[in-house]
Amino acid sequence: MNTVQEESANAPEGRGCLMVNSALELAGQTEGTLDRSHDPRGMAQHLLNSMYGLRALGATSDRRPLSGIAGKVLLVL
Repeated sequence: MNTVQEESANAPEGRGCLMVNSALELAGQTEGTLDRSHDPRGMAQHLLNSMYGLRALGATSDRRPLSGIAGKVLLVL
């Protein structure tokens, strides 16, 4: 999420790749870095929604809240 935050704040047209992000999530579950009790589809939807939200906020003039929001999103994992 920190990467999304940075991309959102610094790159006006920065976009992530859903396939790459999904592969990273699956790898995180396999390695045990992501909580396996969560539904993968629901988590993917939550993360994608959060990424879009961060990007929308990153386009505004006040980017200060992005770090706190990204941290809260990561707590769910």
